[in-house]
Amino acid sequence: METQSSLGETKHIILVLLLDGESTGEGLAQRLDMNLSVVRRHLDDMAANKLVGSSFRREGRGRPRKYYSIAAEGRNRISAKYDLVADLLTMAIAKDMGPGKARDLFGSAARVLATGTGKQENANSLLPALNDFGFQPQLRKEGKKELIISRNCPILKLAQKYPELTCDTFHTIFIREVLNRPRVTLRQAIARGATECIHEG
Repeated sequence: METQSSLGETKHIILVLLLDGESTGEGLAQRLDMNLSVVRRHLDDMAANKLVGSSFRREGRGRPRKYYSIAAEGRNRISAKYDLVADLLTMAIAKDMGPGKARDLFGSAARVLATGTGKQENANSLLPALNDFGFQPQLRKEGKKELIISRNCPILKLAQKYPELTCDTFHTIFIREVLNRPRVTLRQAIARGATECIHEG
């Protein structure tokens, strides 16, 4: 199996590009300005290591085209590493303090981080901070609604184990506090199987 150190720059870039959504090998080769056969070798290797998934899609009368998407393990490889201590602390907090107190603590941590980040005038000015944390953010309009999209989760393993604490509480309260928008809500989360996190408000 491929190790973290042997992932390589090209594979890392391919995983980051796939955060934008599914793509064919041809599409990735064009964006990378690389030979298609080289890109396909990388994709085959990454599929064997469960970093990417693939599916076929028929478009018109031609042969089905193969589309690649980033898998959970691929997200973990490009996410910022968190210390094992964070997982152990979260486990101890949830066990010893109970769910209510644990949520209070994660909410308090989010407010401390928001204070350090500083209030932002709008969601667009928040994007650099979210990008620094590894969320790969972008804004999207849906009618009159403004959606804050996180295409990556830098603490995915922790979030998959404790989505109520990390997604519903920490991530959401951080955005509410920084933007001073108490009605911001989490619509979906990567930790719960979505391809991206969406905060509305």
